[in-house]
Amino acid sequence: MHGGHDAGSASTRLGLAALGWGAVRDGAEAARQLAAKGVAYLPLAALCPALADLFALKPVLSGRTVVNSVARELNPAGARAQIQGVFHPPSLPPHTATQLALGQQRALSFKRGSGEGQRNPGKSRRAVAVEAGHSQGMLWRQLTNGACWPWRDEPLALWAGGSRDGARRVA
Repeated sequence: MHGGHDAGSASTRLGLAALGWGAVRDGAEAARQLAAKGVAYLPLAALCPALADLFALKPVLSGRTVVNSVARELNPAGARAQIQGVFHPPSLPPHTATQLALGQQRALSFKRGSGEGQRNPGKSRRAVAVEAGHSQGMLWRQLTNGACWPWRDEPLALWAGGSRDGARRVA
């Protein structure tokens, strides 16, 4: 996994840290940790410092840029599968086309607030799966039967197996 430092209070980086899994410093350390534990988190600043510098322009430019999309498609370890949360639904076809062009074996892309690869169970979502050179659209139904899950305020405790009322209502 790779990502930035400012992805919110329940980001991958902070969630893995809550589980005692710190970030690795470089590709060699990522490869060792992948072999030993099956997962590694490499900050974008360590993976590609120039791209991280471009991300730092987000506050100056008042929003996302094409680097946000480019970074999502990075697959430095050659993972056999990717999960892509995209912020804008019109971004699904370009992400799918990019995954196909790059030869990604398996990928799943869907609309998600903040572009995180995490599903909001309170809403239906359109998703696109890539497998073996083909793509297929799908519609995920809402899971909460109208119950509200405070997904924007999700605590890090959920990463460690804790729960909270909203999470228990998910079918």
